[in-house]
Amino acid sequence: MAAFRKISVSFWSDSFVGDLTPEQKYFYLYLMTNDKTTQCGIYETSIRKMSFDTGYNQETVLKLISFFEEQNKIRFSKETNEIALLNWVKYNDSTSPKVTACVDKELLKVKNRVLIQYLYSMDTHPQEEEEKEEEKEKEYQEEKEEEKDPFYIPTERDLLFNKWFDYKKQKRSKYTKIGMDQLFKEWELVGNFELEKAINHSIANNYQGLFAPKENKPSTNSEPAPGKMTKGLIQQQEIYNELLEQIENGTYINPFARK
Repeated sequence: MAAFRKISVSFWSDSFVGDLTPEQKYFYLYLMTNDKTTQCGIYETSIRKMSFDTGYNQETVLKLISFFEEQNKIRFSKETNEIALLNWVKYNDSTSPKVTACVDKELLKVKNRVLIQYLYSMDTHPQEEEEKEEEKEKEYQEEKEEEKDPFYIPTERDLLFNKWFDYKKQKRSKYTKIGMDQLFKEWELVGNFELEKAINHSIANNYQGLFAPKENKPSTNSEPAPGKMTKGLIQQQEIYNELLEQIENGTYINPFARK
């Protein structure tokens, strides 16, 4: 087979790619075009080689791999050092007997057999099915709009969830009706302030799901920081200073002295 890989010109106009940083775009292109790639979309490599090829240190390479895994673009097997490009079949599928034979031969060499399921056993949703799903989603949204009271004013909570849903749409990801109901149920006992913090935190970190930020709560037995006094210590200091002033002025009266 010829040693080249196809990259569509639409790559640069893709909304997902458009939201990537230059570093992420470069690494994404590298994953699809490096000399270890195969016709089947699964190939063996190493963190060390990826670091050498791209010029990034190994820590950066690991962070980039984690990012694209979270975005459901790749799967990386640490046990076998194999990468699966999840959209490979969608853009590189072929009915050519020679290509099919090559793919079958390469799949036999894949060490982590689970990776094959991600590419060749997953529902890849042909274009027609995707269009049908989008049409159903549109109809569902229209029905919801019709059910709304024309004088309805969205609450603060509605606006917060709408902010999260808009973010998900930009990432070309959306909730089903069941998913939305489950989301509302999971967060129904959380106040608007905490919900807003979770939404901002998840958007800032480019998360797929909605997660509350982890906050380090101070220990109840912790001592005051150096240079700082508690309220009780401050009151004791004020009383002590007042007594010293009375003694110096001769106005101090001993409450235990005999009259």
